[in-house]
Amino acid sequence: MMHSPCAVRIDDYVAASVLEGEVKAGPTDDLSSGLRARYLLFDSGKRAAQLRAALSRQSLAEEEEASIRQDIAMAIHQAFYSLLSTMEAQAVAEQNRTRAEDHLRLTREHWEAGAAPQADVIRAQIEVVDAKLQLVKAESAVRLTRGRLNTAMGLPVEMKLDIDSRNEKMDSRDKIDVFEALNQTIHRRPVLKAALHRIETAQSSIDIAKSSFGPAITAEAGYGYRDSEFLPEDKDWSVGVAIKLPLFEGFKRSHDVSRAKHELAKEEVQIRHLVLKVREEVWAAHLKLKESYEATLASEAIVRDARESMRMTREQYEAGAATATATDLLDAQTTLARAEYVQVEAR
Repeated sequence: MMHSPCAVRIDDYVAASVLEGEVKAGPTDDLSSGLRARYLLFDSGKRAAQLRAALSRQSLAEEEEASIRQDIAMAIHQAFYSLLSTMEAQAVAEQNRTRAEDHLRLTREHWEAGAAPQADVIRAQIEVVDAKLQLVKAESAVRLTRGRLNTAMGLPVEMKLDIDSRNEKMDSRDKIDVFEALNQTIHRRPVLKAALHRIETAQSSIDIAKSSFGPAITAEAGYGYRDSEFLPEDKDWSVGVAIKLPLFEGFKRSHDVSRAKHELAKEEVQIRHLVLKVREEVWAAHLKLKESYEATLASEAIVRDARESMRMTREQYEAGAATATATDLLDAQTTLARAEYVQVEAR
């Protein structure tokens, strides 16, 4: 039987190893223990961009909180003045009922004296019933608006509140510079500040995406023990610098940058639209304020004239003058009540 030279050498080596007792077959244990430290030296600006994005998101959350607080304050403001409006309407309804009852009494006196037909008494009775019905509706509206005010303030709907119903003196709308108000709105409205922080977040997202094209450099150090025994005794340490540079990831990094740029463009378009919308709100609010102020002044003049007409008509009717009838008296009462309701609405 013939053997190749290579086979002979292997057999000789195996035989020698067996004689010396150095043959080792199978896996060997490799046990180690120690500490390793790693510190990121450079990441192409990724951490700085992440920090900027986090700070922008924090500011965004703060502005959104401010916007919510502003909405709550506005809701309470509207509920409060809605309650004042219904309370004034209730007062007007009470006055109208009192006048209707007084006119009914006056009409009955004329009818009993033969100076007025029974139809006038019947109509005066109808006016009293209608005035009472309007008062019931006004009282119900007051209770409803009280509940809305409690709800807006986060209180139980049935809780009773002491309301200061004194109306503040209105300032002329000429004291308001609408153009200055427009400029202040751009810098003060939380919704616009929040939009700016969303843009900052989108810009930071672009920087984060771009940082993936650059290298990441880390410093690494380790120290410990390594051996084939259960309690390793051989010291093992290492110190070095590692550089990580991704070469190809299936165009993922390019897509991430493109997506971040599209998000930024969308936020920029939205804030431009939002600025126009907010400016329109301020402009419309100023015009509405001007309209309400003029309506209030006009309603005050109408109420004065209606009260004077009511007074003169009542005096003439009470004196039995032929120029004033029960119909004239009730018409003057209706005109005065309508003028007072218009004044309440305008205020």
